Amino acid sequence: MPNNVNRHLWINALLLAAWLLAMGTGLLLWALGSSQSGDAGGSTQVLARRTWVEIHQWAGLGTLSLTGIHAVLHRRWISRVGARFFVGLNPTGRRKFMVVAALIVAFVGLSITGLMWLPHHAGETRAEARGVGSEGRFQGSPGQTGSGQAIRFYPPDEASDTAARITNLHRWSAVAIGSLLSIHLIQHRKWMTNALLRRALIRVR
Repeated sequence: MPNNVNRHLWINALLLAAWLLAMGTGLLLWALGSSQSGDAGGSTQVLARRTWVEIHQWAGLGTLSLTGIHAVLHRRWISRVGARFFVGLNPTGRRKFMVVAALIVAFVGLSITGLMWLPHHAGETRAEARGVGSEGRFQGSPGQTGSGQAIRFYPPDEASDTAARITNLHRWSAVAIGSLLSIHLIQHRKWMTNALLRRALIRVR
């Protein structure tokens, strides 16, 4: 089995696993309520809400990193097909490229909105260690730290319209990626099947 095919297969498998973990934890947090609720004490029967948020964030960062690697490995196909999109490209190739382009746009939206929440949750964790409430206020002196300085996270107010728009864009970007990824996998099912069969035959030999 060629090394490049084996490498692509592993990257695809890891990317799919990371995405499923991020999507699963995201759906769980969505079901529990807002993942940015700031309820440090909230929990499921297994793990605290904050732990699920951290798992979701690390899975998201892993998905982002693996997506970048995946794009780099396929950069020649992207550039070649993109250059021929309007001239000389068959309908199948055009459909595949449109799905990839839509995936890139959705991943950019998902990544930006997800990264915008990272400082907020990191701030919550540091604030708890210093005796500051999860809403960004010092316990015992509302709105201030022990030095009298106000603590502000981004987004500053989780109930604000800006925070709601960020959260909704993040969620709907994830829904779009889930749909587009299913189409992408169907479009490349022959390659995946052949790669898995070749790997199975090599193991049998």
